[in-house]
Formats: sequence, structure tokens, C-alpha cells
Amino acid sequence: MALGALNCDPETSARINRLVREPAAGWYVRPHPRQAPDDLPMLAAHERIAETITSYDPLMVPALRQTEDYARAALAHTTDVDHAVRLRMRRQRRFDLRFRPRCRMTFFIHENAVAFTEDDQVMHEQVMALAIVADIPGHQVRLVPANSSGILGHPPLRQPVTVMTFTRPIAPLSYTETTDSTVFTDAGVSTGADHATYQPLLEHLDRIALTPAETATELHRRVDPASRIPNR
Repeated sequence: MALGALNCDPETSARINRLVREPAAGWYVRPHPRQAPDDLPMLAAHERIAETITSYDPLMVPALRQTEDYARAALAHTTDVDHAVRLRMRRQRRFDLRFRPRCRMTFFIHENAVAFTEDDQVMHEQVMALAIVADIPGHQVRLVPANSSGILGHPPLRQPVTVMTFTRPIAPLSYTETTDSTVFTDAGVSTGADHATYQPLLEHLDRIALTPAETATELHRRVDPASRIPNR
């Protein structure tokens, strides 16, 4: 009745009713509207208020740190690549330090995700972009060495994950992405056990990853033609 009084259109009313009826199971699956997560309302709403965002990816450069050309390659499977790339670049701009100076971001990237060959210009420019921003306070990039021990002993380290924290009383939220959907896990429902699985993981990454300064040095070394070892 309230929706009718507010003159909601049928599509919006149906969506709100679906959300109201959704059980509070502690996890939520959101299909990607255009085969990419960048315009998911749930993701955008939480990114806007996040105090910290910590991301780990064993295979790719995280979406919030991709160059435009890298994003174009990563989003090649979408129905409208140009539109998907524009959405991703717009999403990145929301985290410009001028607008979000208090949101602390850390990107743990496995070094295999930044390997490239001599003629891979897209990857070369992507690694250079990471090297430039790796040691910016509050927006740091940290490489996870391929020879790090304990990777296989932490099953969550075999897949990408992002954990967001907020000002209390909002509980932490973690999410993982697949090709066509994103799975959010809300630690505020139940005991927070799901989020607790990621806390030891993040602490483990903090121990084994290069520091931001070391990461910047290593990435600059990789893009320096005089010292880079192809396909390292």
C-alpha cells in the first residue's frame, strides 16, 4: 500500500517486494546486470560508505586498480564492452583521494597476476600504473610473492575476495565475484563466522606480502627494459 501511495512503478515495486521477502541468511547473491558487477546497487551503496576496503586477487588486477585498456580486456565477455568499461572507470573515480580521503584501500595482488611478456603493451602499462600508485598512503598495492608458503593451506587464497569495513554499528561485508554474479557475506547476521574466516587470511597476507615500498620497487623493476626479466 505504501508503495502505491508513493506512485512506485511496477518494476520498482516488484524489486522492493523481492528484497523484503529475501531471508536474512547472512549471504546474498546478486546477478550482474550486464555481466559485470560495476553497476550493482548493493556494491555501490557499500563502497560509498566503506571505511576500509581490502582486496586480494590471485589471478587478475582488482577492478578498482585496472587501467582502461586492461579493463577492456577483462570485460571482453560482456554484451557491451564500451559501456562496461565506462562503468568501471566511473566506479574507480568514486575513490579519488580528493573525494574519499578517509577510505583506506589495500590491494593484495599475487605476482602471477602481473607477469607479462615483452610485447604485451596492455600489461606493461597496467604494471606501470600499479607501480606509480603502490605506495600512496591509504591506497596501497602489495604484491604476494609466488614462492610464499601457506597459499595452498588457505583455501580462500585460491579465489579473489574483498572485505569492506564500516563505521559501527554497520558490520563488515565480504564479497567474491564469479563471471555472472557476486556473493556478499554479511558478518552482522549470525555470529560473524563467515567474516572471521577472512580475518586470519588478511593477517596472513599482511605477513607474507611485500610492503608497499617494496612492491613499488619490484613493479618499477619489471617495467624497466634494462632490468626486467620477461615472463618471470
